[in-house]
Amino acid sequence: MRCPRLIVPFALALAVLAAACENEIAPLRDDPSTFFAVHGFLDTGADTQFVRVDALRATVRPDPGPALDADVASTHLQTGLTTPWRDSLVALVDGGLAHLFHARFRPVPGGTYRLAVTRSDGARTEARVTVPPVPDVLAETIETGTGSLTQQVTLLDVSCPVENVRLTYRLASARTGAVQPLTIEYGDAGHPHDQGWQLQILLSRDRDLLLRRFQRIDDADTTILFLGLQMDFSLPSPEWANPDESPNITGGYGFFGAVGRYAVAWPLEAATVEALGFIDRQTTP
Repeated sequence: MRCPRLIVPFALALAVLAAACENEIAPLRDDPSTFFAVHGFLDTGADTQFVRVDALRATVRPDPGPALDADVASTHLQTGLTTPWRDSLVALVDGGLAHLFHARFRPVPGGTYRLAVTRSDGARTEARVTVPPVPDVLAETIETGTGSLTQQVTLLDVSCPVENVRLTYRLASARTGAVQPLTIEYGDAGHPHDQGWQLQILLSRDRDLLLRRFQRIDDADTTILFLGLQMDFSLPSPEWANPDESPNITGGYGFFGAVGRYAVAWPLEAATVEALGFIDRQTTP
């Protein structure tokens, strides 16, 4: 299986195609078994979901008007909860109009959703997608190497690359107690591992970056408390591997995928925190 690469600008060009995007949808389809083109994705990091819907037709007609003969709803298949989507018109760069449906909800990690676009005569286009679940994390023993501290962290049962990886270290001044969350970008990091997707955390390098960015009230403010660390990342569904194909869409074509935006945390051993030059103040969840 090809692993997906999540490219957000491309995703937005497919899914939203609002004022800054070009009209790349081809609504002319001489196929009586297809009814709508759908382009969008579910995002666990967003309160509102979006999908563009275009009626397929065999002949040239004017751009869509204020109304589209389509009811759009999504169903969380594990619970049966159905959510109606509302229509809105957006202007395209070429001056045309597009129907952008939206619904206020956050997809459930690991949930499977069916999106149904139904015409008044009963003709229907359906798309189905499973949101990637939150992976468990395995943090291995700290490696000292040539005096530089590193740690291998594995996201279990993840077979494809995670993206937009960033680590947030929570530090605080021992004098004031003021907490400073400092983030270091890792980008599209890691490699396949027999247990999942593995990343190398560069603790000593990160420590050097953190010390340069930590805000001290004066020169005597030298004792720093280590409160914990967290890794945030994006995990795309398999549909992103071939966004120009639509095997999960019936009665139409387009793209419908999902993105999980997750955070995992793990503790560092007290000896490691001390070796980094901090005072261990981690709390157990």
